[in-house]
Amino acid sequence: MNTIGMSRPGRPDSCCCGPARHMACSGDTGATLSKPKPHSRANGLQPETRDTDGYFFIERLGHVVRRRGENVSCFQVEGVFASHPMVQLAAAVGVPADLGDEEILLAVELVDGATMTPKELHSWGIEKLPKFMHPRYVRIGTLPRTASQRVERHRVKSIGLTADTYDSGTIG
Repeated sequence: MNTIGMSRPGRPDSCCCGPARHMACSGDTGATLSKPKPHSRANGLQPETRDTDGYFFIERLGHVVRRRGENVSCFQVEGVFASHPMVQLAAAVGVPADLGDEEILLAVELVDGATMTPKELHSWGIEKLPKFMHPRYVRIGTLPRTASQRVERHRVKSIGLTADTYDSGTIG
């Protein structure tokens, strides 16, 4: 079965490779074709996961944070925090760390009428993630979006840390 153009629930910006090894990527075929294939190990930074149907998902390298020697999938961090009932949208990006690599900044938009502090959200989410995936910084507010309502990650990253960003202070 050809999987080109296949969209998988919950994985809006990942590349999908089915049993026939056809690559597909929602939105940007050029970015997909320029990335390593799932069976290629030429690049050590190749985050991939397999779903229950046997499909591989290869994330764009820009959606991976190198933290303390580990490659952290932004999609996995976002997925955990987006599962909170008060969270409308979540975006995880890397921001410069004091010593090498990057730290994880989680930017979150809450559903209308919801109130929650970044510290409360952080405490809720870290129970569901391994320690190396814990975001150090959490910011709650409106996320910048494109005309098609996708989060503009580069703008979230360029805004970086603000006065209202919670710093857990934990380096793990």
